[in-house]
Amino acid sequence: MGKRRPARPAPVVKATVDDEMAEDAAEDDSEVDIATASEGEESDGEEASGSAGGESDGDPGNNEEEEDDMDTDSQDAEASRRAKLRDTALNVEANVKKSGVVYLSSIPPGMNVAKLREIMSQYGALGRIYLEPDTKGGPKRRKPTDSMKHGQKYLEGWIEFKRKSVAKKVAACLNNSQIGGKRRSPYYESLWNIKYLNRFKWNHLTERLVHEKITRQHRLRQEIAQAKRQTNFFSQNIEKSKMLERIKRKKSKEGGDFAPLKTFEMRQRLTDAEIRSQPRSAAGPAVAISKSRTPAPPDNGIKNVLANLFPKR
Repeated sequence: MGKRRPARPAPVVKATVDDEMAEDAAEDDSEVDIATASEGEESDGEEASGSAGGESDGDPGNNEEEEDDMDTDSQDAEASRRAKLRDTALNVEANVKKSGVVYLSSIPPGMNVAKLREIMSQYGALGRIYLEPDTKGGPKRRKPTDSMKHGQKYLEGWIEFKRKSVAKKVAACLNNSQIGGKRRSPYYESLWNIKYLNRFKWNHLTERLVHEKITRQHRLRQEIAQAKRQTNFFSQNIEKSKMLERIKRKKSKEGGDFAPLKTFEMRQRLTDAEIRSQPRSAAGPAVAISKSRTPAPPDNGIKNVLANLFPKR
């Protein structure tokens, strides 16, 4: 049997040394790469922060510009709105100046706003129509099936035309003329009573109606207050009479005399009409007083003295 040759240790050591050196070099390279990578990340972070800082520095300027643009747009919108309102007001004023109003002194039975507009619209463009209802008789009870406008009577009315020239022509042509229309209509044989109101506008009518409404409400409040005062006075007198009756019964039970409260009578002076309506016998004392106040006749002695001084020739 042959002897075994021993293994060579040198190459193994050399290989291990080479491996260790390669590993050390790789570790150094990895450390260098890690350092360079960290430095690159730091530089990238700084650049990102710088860019972010630059963007943040530029944002306020952009916001201010946007706010200025919004303010300018709002001002333009407000200016345009005011211009439209001004134009509308001017147009309304011009239309009011061109309009004319006619007055109807009497409204035939069966006529209402719709029928009046249908008739008058044949002559020209119409504006507003107002008919004064007849409320003197007070509200009347109607059947539930009847219309609220059925049988409504009107006293007078006003019609507004868009053109005053048309209003003048209508008032001149239709005044004191037959209404006509269908023969079965209740106002067929009635006559128009129309008058053109010179320099009269619709706002004058509204002001008048408002004034009449306020006056009517004020008069109604006064009447209600007067009724309340009368009611309170009547109730107070009733309470007072009851109190006097209780006192009287109490005094009569005790056997004492009852002294009623003092009363005062007030007499109103007669009016001129009442004085004239009285008979002459009633006016006797006044006549006597007036006679007693007549001056006394002059003394005859003075006449004699004057006659002696100035004798008659």
